[in-house]
Amino acid sequence: MKRLLFTCLAATTLFAARAQYTAFPKFSDNWSATVAGGIVHPMVYEPEAQLLTHTLTIGAKKQLSSAFALGFDLDYISWNSKLPRTRYERTQLHLVGSVNLGNLFYGYEGKPKSFEVEAKASAGWGHIFNLSRRNGADANYLVSKFGVDFTYNFGSRRRWGIGVRPGVRFDLRNDGKSDYENFNANRAEFDISLGLTYRFGARKQPSIFEPPVTVSASQHDDLLEAMRFLHKDVADRDATISQQNQRIAQLEAQLAQRVAAATTTAPKVSRQLETVISFGAGRMVVDAPQYPNVERVAIYLNKHPRARVVVRGYASPNGNFATNKRIAQLRAEAVKNLLIAQYGISKDRIDAAGQGVGDLFLEPEWNSVAICTIVD
Repeated sequence: MKRLLFTCLAATTLFAARAQYTAFPKFSDNWSATVAGGIVHPMVYEPEAQLLTHTLTIGAKKQLSSAFALGFDLDYISWNSKLPRTRYERTQLHLVGSVNLGNLFYGYEGKPKSFEVEAKASAGWGHIFNLSRRNGADANYLVSKFGVDFTYNFGSRRRWGIGVRPGVRFDLRNDGKSDYENFNANRAEFDISLGLTYRFGARKQPSIFEPPVTVSASQHDDLLEAMRFLHKDVADRDATISQQNQRIAQLEAQLAQRVAAATTTAPKVSRQLETVISFGAGRMVVDAPQYPNVERVAIYLNKHPRARVVVRGYASPNGNFATNKRIAQLRAEAVKNLLIAQYGISKDRIDAAGQGVGDLFLEPEWNSVAICTIVD
């Protein structure tokens, strides 16, 4: 019987620990304390002088999830002022597992309900102080308790609760008989008490458990439509970036060919070095893929302190002439500012000027460039 009792208790504890929760609690969260007083009466009538005796219960409980809890109860049973060392004839210490039926079947709202029903089961240890009530020399025995708590919660955050706690406690005392340790109504008592509970927790709310987020069918469809739109937008952007990268690669290849051809036809005495920085349509900022071309110029200037660079900015013929002239100037200044800020080149070694609309290439939009020429 001992094995069965503690196996059931362990299973209840494991089931509570594996219950679903929305936020994993710390050990210090979701505790409550209860003080209760009541009376007990034998389940089976016995011709005793005092059938009704009162009890005092002090308990603490840890809420493992919104529905399951584990705690302990310390019960003092049968007041007796004639005992030398205590005023109660018996004491019992219970390990209690409880299930909040409202939260289990109807969901959790984020705070305790106004009225709650909890089913409880426990196992524990008892000790008898009154020698006349002992069946033998052993004053210790196994006990078990089953009950239901009906609690009304009140207060601004429902921290406080007052409830009626009916239950049945079984005396599993073993005094040597092989069939004595069992659940027997002749050794059971009906217990009813009135309890006051206080829930500890954060200042704003006595529980960290949060209700699950529910989404209606229409909201679900809206979310799916938004996700499809975002996926399509990302795919379109990726395709545009890929096309721009291909275009930049083509421009760089053509510019490299032209520069190579110009270098081949130039007089051998010339030491003129040039590099080309490409710009996107209408852009006046040097993009990251063009940084190596700017860095090439900076490396040369750092190696040759007396060298200078002339930056000429160009624009494609598309658009207004005045606007293109301003864009050409801003492109030249963008390369100059990058050499100064990023690579520490003195502004006195850089001449930057816009050349208006360029005619370097047959394709009009390919003329959106800045050309850096080294002058020794």
